[in-house]
Amino acid sequence: MFFNSPVIGILAGISTFFLCLIILTIIEKNKFKTDSKRDIEKVGLKESGNILKLLIVLAIVFIVLSFCSPLFFTSSDYFSGKEFKDNGEIGDAIGGLMNPFVAIAGVIVTGLAFYMQYQANQQILEQVKHQDQQYRVDKFESQFYKLLDYHKENVREMKFDMYDDHAEGRKVFKLIVSQIESLYSELESFFENKVIDDIINSDFKTELENFKLITKDVDLKNFAYLNLCYCIVFLGVSNRDTFPLLKMLFKKYKKTFIRDVWFLSRLKPQDKNMLTEWRLIQKISNKNDFYTRFKSWTSPLEDGQTNSNEEDDLNLAFINLYKSFKFYGGHQFRLSHYFRNLYQIYNLISSEKSLSEEQKMSYARIVRSQLSTYELYLLFYNSVSSLGWSWEFANIDDSSKCFITRYGILKNIPDLNVYNRINISSYFPNIDYDFK
Repeated sequence: MFFNSPVIGILAGISTFFLCLIILTIIEKNKFKTDSKRDIEKVGLKESGNILKLLIVLAIVFIVLSFCSPLFFTSSDYFSGKEFKDNGEIGDAIGGLMNPFVAIAGVIVTGLAFYMQYQANQQILEQVKHQDQQYRVDKFESQFYKLLDYHKENVREMKFDMYDDHAEGRKVFKLIVSQIESLYSELESFFENKVIDDIINSDFKTELENFKLITKDVDLKNFAYLNLCYCIVFLGVSNRDTFPLLKMLFKKYKKTFIRDVWFLSRLKPQDKNMLTEWRLIQKISNKNDFYTRFKSWTSPLEDGQTNSNEEDDLNLAFINLYKSFKFYGGHQFRLSHYFRNLYQIYNLISSEKSLSEEQKMSYARIVRSQLSTYELYLLFYNSVSSLGWSWEFANIDDSSKCFITRYGILKNIPDLNVYNRINISSYFPNIDYDFK
């Protein structure tokens, strides 16, 4: 009869084969339907998919063999020529012949189930990891753009008057830079014909020499010169600023040297109408012992008295300038929070572990694009001064915290030469500057 047991076994085997083939096709088709964010896992999934296909094929083979084995083994005995169907009950024969193959297929399918569960668990772990990564990036960006908004707000709120110039916003930085340049010019005579040991203390000299390990072309005297100019302009020389300024400078410079520098800086007036008196003071050729020379005139003024020699032009100029509002009144209240916030932005970028170095550079470029040319110049002065060494020089043993070089913050400065004697690239030689 056509529908005898062997034929049914063959048809069942063929049907099972095609059924498993269809299942395999469906699994293969859906296995790689992942979103674009998981494309980076494609190679790993492909390798896992090969193992999956192998196990499914093995299971199909043993299932097909289980259905074909009755036909094969009951129709004839290839090893002895003995017919199994004539030897006993067909059911027992079929059961005994099919069970091993079904059992093997069952073991494979069970293993396949465990493997698929393992793969599912791995994908869940990867998804959780990806979500955690995305959460950290989102949290970072929230902090980053908030700090960037603070930076913009700090710049917008700045106001400063210098003689006839009234500046707001970014224009303030230009006036502050011009003050540093003016003081640099005015103090030049104090540094002429002096060696470094006549100017700074030994501990400060050791610090500067350590910095020369990375700034080999920098002259130590110019380094100390820039530091002094920035500290005076930043802290100011008005009565309320005098104590913190001198306290800091006395730790780094010779006291007699600093007193002369401080005294001259303190005489420059904020009032433009008093510049005539200021020019008289500047004409003094020998400014050494400047403090001692004029100290005798100071005591009567501090007691509210008038000097007996006020008819003398120089004496009168000194009296008027000493009483005047100071040109170098300081910018601590303007710049402290500005630099703290700017430093915090770069520190946030540097310390964020969820970002690659390329991503960190991208965020750093966003910050740099917000800085005007005069902001960059002022940042240079700040970073080479002892007040701003945390930007670079205090971290020479840890390059990851040398933000000026690591993120090329100063790379867009158009003119690297300052006062025709100081080259910015000498202080930060490892930056790839746009203008060399």
